[in-house]
Amino acid sequence: MGACAQIVGPITSVYRWEGAVQTDQEWRIEIKTASARVADLTDYIKEHHSYDVPEIIAVPIQGGSVDYLAWLVEVPAPGAGPLPVSSIDTRAHAVAAVTLPDGRGLLATAGDKGTLELWDVRTNESMGELSGR
Repeated sequence: MGACAQIVGPITSVYRWEGAVQTDQEWRIEIKTASARVADLTDYIKEHHSYDVPEIIAVPIQGGSVDYLAWLVEVPAPGAGPLPVSSIDTRAHAVAAVTLPDGRGLLATAGDKGTLELWDVRTNESMGELSGR
């Protein structure tokens, strides 16, 4: 479900749990994935993690390398093909990914005809096309 994971640790965590301050050695894993896969990834972690309440935080991407963001969306989930928006030829189009304040992820593609198409990455549906002409 993740395109990339980075494992950082061991780290020392100090936290309150069941009324007491705890200090434990832990490992932090940062998993990069498309927003359309966050819910499934969250469910998977909660089901398989040994903690009652594992730390799961989704952080919106404010910007980044067009090539990296396109790759992040294109990497398929296990047993599934890539998200439909991956059919866009990113070498011929400009691509940008954003997360809206309501949590929806959008992928914007700019065509060579002066148009901009917006895609909802959760539903994989086009939200419409804008034209600058």
